[in-house]
Amino acid sequence: MRDGDSPFDALVLGAGPAGVSAALRLQQLGHRVLLVERSAVWPRPQVGEALTPGVRNIIDLLDANDALAAVPHVARAGSRVLWRGRTPDVLQQAGCP
Repeated sequence: MRDGDSPFDALVLGAGPAGVSAALRLQQLGHRVLLVERSAVWPRPQVGEALTPGVRNIIDLLDANDALAAVPHVARAGSRVLWRGRTPDVLQQAGCP
């Protein structure tokens, strides 16, 4: 294949929340997108396990509210995570023991 002969305008590596969001938005803007995920299992377990309130603007921009509502999930009223290193020391979720 010669330069410029690619059937894609963009290559997105990783089908996590950020990669899928980027690929979807690029596609909505008319670009031909190739989304590559290294994991043999997709969707990956526990991907996007916590969506902060600030992500709502991104969901709206992607027009993905119906898709998000269709995915089985457990709603939580809040959470608290204390980071002192590379992993959390404390994780509490409202309504969880």
